Amino acid sequence: GHDINNPLRNMKLSMQQLERVSNDPAQAAAYLKKAITRLIEQIDSLAQIASEFSMFANLDIRQKHDLVLNDVVESVYDLFSEQKEVELILNIPKIRYHIEGDKNHLIRVFNNLVINAIQAIPSDRKGEIRVSLFRQNNHAIVQINDNGGGIPPEIQKRVFEPNFTTKTSGSGLGLAICRKIIEALDGNIRFETRENDGTDFFVELPITATEADG
Repeated sequence: GHDINNPLRNMKLSMQQLERVSNDPAQAAAYLKKAITRLIEQIDSLAQIASEFSMFANLDIRQKHDLVLNDVVESVYDLFSEQKEVELILNIPKIRYHIEGDKNHLIRVFNNLVINAIQAIPSDRKGEIRVSLFRQNNHAIVQINDNGGGIPPEIQKRVFEPNFTTKTSGSGLGLAICRKIIEALDGNIRFETRENDGTDFFVELPITATEADG
């Protein structure tokens, strides 16, 4: 998980072990290689946590441009359509929904949701993920549905917290960032989950304009 204490604890243990063998050159040399490899891994892991954390703190979410949400959703679909282990299904309307937002941030949100959906699928099940775009009143809604195991009740309340202890790497801070991005665009993100039967994530964003396709 993203627990910051694990890498630190491991680094300290490596150092203590190194110190213990340091007065025996043969033993020290043998251990040094192993210790260095392990330390580099732990440092990489910490660096990732640090960069995600600073990204969370410094996320510039004031940048907004006119975007067609259909295009953003389609580019996310294209990214994952090669996935062999899951079947990805795309439902996009002909009518094009304009919103105000940052394309990279939104792609990041939807990528994150699709990756989480893929990770939610039990290994003995053929994954099916549906990405849909539709309209409800003056909001465009992107729905990402998986046929995975559902979100356990004890985790449901904490899904959007920036917590580092979730099992799947990246989902801990990921959804907190997603929520921050969407709420900065006056939108909303929520989910519905059914035990052992799948989860739906809904991202709702205000429509600024619509146009007919072609």
